[in-house]
Amino acid sequence: MANETGLDSTGVSTSLPAWLRTKALKARYGASKIWKHAYNAVEGDPLVIGNIKRAGNTVTLQIFPTLTPSAISTTDGSMTDTEVSPTAKSITIDKWYNVSMNLVDIVDFQSILQWETEFSEGAGKSMSQQMDDSVLALVQTLTTNIVGDGAGGLTDPLILQAQTKLDNLEVPKDERCWGIGTRAHADLLGTDKFTLANVTGFTKGVQVEGGRVVGLYGTPVEVTSRITTASANILDNVLFHREAFGVVMQRDFKLEKFARTQYATKYGGSCLYGVSVLRDNNAVWVKSAA
Repeated sequence: MANETGLDSTGVSTSLPAWLRTKALKARYGASKIWKHAYNAVEGDPLVIGNIKRAGNTVTLQIFPTLTPSAISTTDGSMTDTEVSPTAKSITIDKWYNVSMNLVDIVDFQSILQWETEFSEGAGKSMSQQMDDSVLALVQTLTTNIVGDGAGGLTDPLILQAQTKLDNLEVPKDERCWGIGTRAHADLLGTDKFTLANVTGFTKGVQVEGGRVVGLYGTPVEVTSRITTASANILDNVLFHREAFGVVMQRDFKLEKFARTQYATKYGGSCLYGVSVLRDNNAVWVKSAA
């Protein structure tokens, strides 16, 4: 007799087939705009003190300090030693989210949809958006670099000012990323400097690239409606380096089919993670009109 309870031999809820979990993971990464550009710590990472998947709600990362050259004496060859003291940054694992669906049998019988496939992809996408929200919420906690007052749109002077902030701090150009809101993106599309081929100096303007801005002075751009607002009328755009924000997954994204207790099947997807600012001076909070 087929197992119709939704339980495995031990009486607990069962995971969905591997190919559906793969679909969910692909949807999760495909929907990511921001968190994939942050520092994603994994088990075995040399910067992680201890284990990630263990008892406890805190994971500690070691941040290597910036080194400064010192002069060597031309008389006796002596030098001043530089004491290297890594900074410990703790990430609290306190983000536990669930996406669930209760599929009533009659709906399943009368629909042409492949529900498990639809749920897997939908759960992966929505969980990714939640992780983006968690990282973007950190922007309002930045204190070192803040430009703009939100009175006007995202303009070239603001972009250059933000870029210069990181350049002056010698934050590596590689692995930087822009996260901007849809209104800020519209501001850029209305600026000839970024859209017209005869102005950009390239063979085509950025509007040709799928109708969106793909880069600003060599830094990739992610456009998302999930950018937070410091107030009702101010967007919290951000220019950041990979090491500005940290993401730690303590429990991987998991899909499950729960036990049947009525004429319906319940599906759920969950993950447990934490986020934190790692290097405050590696990001710029750029305010523009919402």
